[in-house]
Amino acid sequence: MTTDVAAPRSAGCVTGAVHSLRVTDNGTELSLTLSGGEQTTVRLAARPDHRSSHRVLTGVRRPLAIFLGDGVRAVDAVLLGTSRRGPVRLNIPLGAALALCDAGVHTVLLSRSENEE
Repeated sequence: MTTDVAAPRSAGCVTGAVHSLRVTDNGTELSLTLSGGEQTTVRLAARPDHRSSHRVLTGVRRPLAIFLGDGVRAVDAVLLGTSRRGPVRLNIPLGAALALCDAGVHTVLLSRSENEE
């Protein structure tokens, strides 16, 4: 199964852990394992931005996880990590999130269906 997540809330409900990332001519394909064990691929119209990922890690000791979710107009990305002051939760650019995912940071995609509001 392959789902395009270029337009939020149009792809149905997809929730899963990313186990691989592949950059294509049109963006990025994420291979997911859903909670039931099913494998699926999700396409995003964005590419990893390694420069941006280095900037968002300023002040973050260790990135723990990235959550990708459908926002109002685009895919939102949130980084959870640790810092000297304790846990941090940062909204980050999608390109930075994809670069961190590519570097091995645990990444989860949460996408709501049109019927869920």
